[in-house]
Amino acid sequence: MHVVVLLVSCSWAVILCPSVHAYENLALGKKTWQNSPVVHIDVGSTRYNLGSGRAVDGLKRDLSWNGGHCVASKHSQSTVEWRVDLGEIFSIHHILIQYVTGNKEWGVDNPYTKYFLGFSVFISNTAKKEDGMLCFRDTYFTRATIPNPINITCPYHGRYVIYYNNRTHKPYSDGYSYYASNELCEVEVYGCPSPGYYGEKCNLGCPQNCKDRHCHITNGICLGCESGYLGAKCNQECQDGLYGYNCADRCSVNCVNPEDCDQITGNCFKCQQNCQDRRCHITNGTCLGCLPGYYGEYCSIPCPQNCQDRRCHITKRTCLGCLPGYYGEICSFECPQNCLDRRCHITKGTCLGCLPGYYGEICSLECPQNCLDRRCHITKGTCLGCLSGYYGEICSLECPQNCLDRRCHITKGTCLGCLPGYYGEICSLECPQNCLDRRCQITKGTCLGCERGYVGARCNHECQDGLYGYNCADRCSVNCVYPEDCDKLTIVMSVKKNCQDRRCHITNGTCLGCLPGYYGETCSLECPQNCLGRRCHITNGTCLGCKRGYLGAKCNEECPDGLYGRNCAFKCMGCMDPGSCDKIEGDCNGIYSLL
Repeated sequence: MHVVVLLVSCSWAVILCPSVHAYENLALGKKTWQNSPVVHIDVGSTRYNLGSGRAVDGLKRDLSWNGGHCVASKHSQSTVEWRVDLGEIFSIHHILIQYVTGNKEWGVDNPYTKYFLGFSVFISNTAKKEDGMLCFRDTYFTRATIPNPINITCPYHGRYVIYYNNRTHKPYSDGYSYYASNELCEVEVYGCPSPGYYGEKCNLGCPQNCKDRHCHITNGICLGCESGYLGAKCNQECQDGLYGYNCADRCSVNCVNPEDCDQITGNCFKCQQNCQDRRCHITNGTCLGCLPGYYGEYCSIPCPQNCQDRRCHITKRTCLGCLPGYYGEICSFECPQNCLDRRCHITKGTCLGCLPGYYGEICSLECPQNCLDRRCHITKGTCLGCLSGYYGEICSLECPQNCLDRRCHITKGTCLGCLPGYYGEICSLECPQNCLDRRCQITKGTCLGCERGYVGARCNHECQDGLYGYNCADRCSVNCVYPEDCDKLTIVMSVKKNCQDRRCHITNGTCLGCLPGYYGETCSLECPQNCLGRRCHITNGTCLGCKRGYLGAKCNEECPDGLYGRNCAFKCMGCMDPGSCDKIEGDCNGIYSLL
């Protein structure tokens, strides 16, 4: 057994009854909004979403405010507002509101009844409740009598359904909460899902002459009539002599007969056949518009043949537009031949665009020869781009010779890129000599990379001791005795100070050559002292030649008596005693033979 309570105020009714299933819930899953929302709440390790969309999610099993099925608002609010956007204007029958109960019995002792009291419901075509219709405002419920859930019959058309409550005017009625609060668990808006229909099954079409096809959702009575009609179903035409919305306007006395008045616009009938829509002036019969191709008071004169779409001014004969290739008041002149698509100004004949290679008002001037694709400004003749190697307004200036591909800025002449080895606005500056491949940054001149052995923005710093190669990125071998012994250009290093040019093998440290006077793998052995020029074989130390007075592999043997000079190749002459002969110069040391 169900209890039905009928509460009537103004033009709406509130009915506490079981849910009606003849209409569809138009609010389910639609976009919502509320002021001062509580977005979510954490209960233990679970986070519950309390946003405005909870009131249209179809869930209302848990009616506690923190159960995740209901909306919540912040505390201490003077007003709360919630709305759902149905997406378009629908015919609404009733609205069901389920308020939070805390999963407790609803009644005077339920702590949430005081927050529900005093609420209002609006239907509006905008997001503002002030622009809409008040469906219901609670002014008489108490904590003991307010129903939950509550069905509100509201047979109106609208896009937004707005729930509102406030605590702004003290003193409040008995049982009201001190602050406004919004704890909606579900708002269901029932109505017809397709505009223009009514009835419990929404299968009956509204009468065709209802304004905007809007009618009452239960009885199909029009909520307004289109112009020219009246009656509950807007199926009665206006009486002769009347027209307009609800037939409220009276036709002009200039209509010959009342039945000649158009019931929608009030214009008189029986116009000339070329009048547009057969409409003419209500008193003198002159056309209010002409069919395409005609002009004149009675639209009896054909428009000029070159008018676009054969349309011309209704009284002056001048064309409203010209066919391509023509201009003038009646489109009798041909556009200049170099106009793009043969289109020109309808009155002046100046081209609206030029064929490539031409410019000027009538496209009679040729673009400069160095313009890219021979295209230039339609009025100034300045090039829209230049051939490679040229710049300037008319591309008459040559780009600097060091520009990459001879390309430069069209107006400034600054290079867009430089040949290798150059930088600067016109590529007139040479890159630093130690830049890798002589390439550097086009504006600053900083190197894009360094030759081996150098580092720095301009590659003007040698590698630090112990580093070598490109950008000093490689570390010298551990076989170098000292970091400064590493060659900063190559992978060759010096391990001993007696290596020629201080260069040695990168892996075993053996010298690639020795300074004069030294030999051995690391040039640590001195050549025999009598070697000519102190030079000897790099590995076995045999002299490459002997000083005068010596011979032998290591030049450690003096010349035999009677011989002297280099390699002991000369005989002493005139010495009484061969042993007295100087083995270097061949002198007899003062004792000569008498022979």
